[in-house]
Amino acid sequence: MIWTRSRATVDSHQPKPGLQDSGGRMSGLFLAICAIVGTLTINANANAAVSGKVTDSNGLPVEGAHITFTSEPDASQHYSDVTDTDGMYHVTLGIVTAVEAESSIPVTFQLFQNYPNPFNPSTIIPYQLDQTGHVSLVVHNMLGQPIRALVDRVQSAGLHTAQWNGYDDQGNGVAAGLYVIRMETARYAQSKKAILLDGMGGRGAAFRGPHSAKPAAPSQDRLDLYSVTITGDDIEPFSRVGISVQASATLDFQVVRLAIDESAPGESLAGPSGQTVVLQTDHWNNGNKKNEFQYYLDNGSVVKHGFFNEFDEKGKLIDQDKYYAGLCVEDCEWRRSFADGWGTSAKQTVDGGYIVTGKMLTLGVLLLKIDAAGNEQRKKYFDDWGERGNEVQQTADGGFVVTGREQNYNGFLLKVDNEGSEQWRSTFEDAEGHSVQQMTDGGFIVAGREIMNRQSSTLLLKIDSQGVQQWRKVFGDGIGLAVRKGIDGGFLVTGAEGSYATGIEVLLLKTDEQGIE
Repeated sequence: MIWTRSRATVDSHQPKPGLQDSGGRMSGLFLAICAIVGTLTINANANAAVSGKVTDSNGLPVEGAHITFTSEPDASQHYSDVTDTDGMYHVTLGIVTAVEAESSIPVTFQLFQNYPNPFNPSTIIPYQLDQTGHVSLVVHNMLGQPIRALVDRVQSAGLHTAQWNGYDDQGNGVAAGLYVIRMETARYAQSKKAILLDGMGGRGAAFRGPHSAKPAAPSQDRLDLYSVTITGDDIEPFSRVGISVQASATLDFQVVRLAIDESAPGESLAGPSGQTVVLQTDHWNNGNKKNEFQYYLDNGSVVKHGFFNEFDEKGKLIDQDKYYAGLCVEDCEWRRSFADGWGTSAKQTVDGGYIVTGKMLTLGVLLLKIDAAGNEQRKKYFDDWGERGNEVQQTADGGFVVTGREQNYNGFLLKVDNEGSEQWRSTFEDAEGHSVQQMTDGGFIVAGREIMNRQSSTLLLKIDSQGVQQWRKVFGDGIGLAVRKGIDGGFLVTGAEGSYATGIEVLLLKTDEQGIE
């Protein structure tokens, strides 16, 4: 289960008399990874035995919690254990190195799921390589734009880790939401989804960038700083940074447990931001469980939270979806219907949700914002002037831009903020917009058609960030249905040309950055 916000305390003190280290036991993922890369050795000069107890807010021991210490100067150094029945853990902090052996090289390429996930402020990304070669590990936003290069170099075969702290390549904190971590080599590529909680937006630069000179070694007084994460099936994810471990010590942690009694549907539990989380269970006619899910009410709206399980009539679990405050984080499928009309374009947004444009049956442009779970968040109609929207894109400022056709058969480009409120509208006469893309200068390129004397010609428009048209180009008979900017700065348009009388053919049009063919 995934819950919203960690509330925990940490108590640091010297070892109790008679307390001895019983030896670290690594968590399942870390143990499996260690088995792949071979024998591990510990640098005895940097060892620090750490023991402690993990309890809940009632002081009861938490069994089966995964606790991980990650070195802040070197994120590749991390040490894990699983709490026993008394809530106790034992780890030995040191410098871990892999002993090279022929049998230790992994036979597969794999990007593991980052942990913790969801996360704040940072997350560890383990991966393994089957052979030596160039590796690219990049974080992308939901627009597909690369925002942070974590790895871009040749690495040897074996296990590696990277760390992302929620900042982009310019040192700016990014907003909360869903991100894609993609790893590529010459032969393989693989992606994983990561969820940043609360966001790092507005925080200052935290690093020098991916292409800066190698940073100086950390000062000695920072070599003992660790980040600690604790996760478990029935507790809120817990994380703390900047914990100093100068010598063998006992560190006790307190986490929030969210126990669920499935035999008591409707039991109220502590939820996000003081909300009440409810477990609801529905049954088949034969009495078997049909579905069960957790939710809380936000201004009267049901927000899924934790999980949504479905069972067949025999009581067998057939689908399990996991949610975080309404955001689907694992194995979620759904189908929704909205309003009277149809959609023509849908895009995923940076918050993991979706934006849809289209046409209402009664004339009007539709703009619909949907969350990641398929729930309607906002609905806007532009029925006083608009007929339909043909494509929608999210813009760099978090708002949206829509192109389509007005009621008087003029084309339009509509810019709205993230709440759907109109900021400006650019109209182009005797035309229709079918595709739009934002440029790096903040402006937009629009493809569509110009309609003169019942003849359609391919249209290409450049519009600045304030909605002012900069140039307009028309090409032959046809229609532009999609446009993208090329790596040389020019534009590529595809669509159709010709007519039903003479025959219709696929159009592929290449222009320079000024729209000249």
